[in-house]
Amino acid sequence: MLGLPEEEIRTDVPFYELGADSLSMTQIISRIQKAYPFPLNVRQLYEAQTIAELADSIEWSVLDLLEQEEERSEA
Repeated sequence: MLGLPEEEIRTDVPFYELGADSLSMTQIISRIQKAYPFPLNVRQLYEAQTIAELADSIEWSVLDLLEQEEERSEA
């Protein structure tokens, strides 16, 4: 999506240093939302400066969603 070979993409480099712009960031969100069944908002992507930070944000979103589902099932 960013036009880089996989071996050149590092998880600790800011998205914009990898060549991302607002359009590619929107495409990233779209692909993530299609691949994973949980809510992801634009704010999470823009707050995450790197792939690693985005992965952490996604992980916390999934954990929060699982916790909410567990609470509903206990009620």
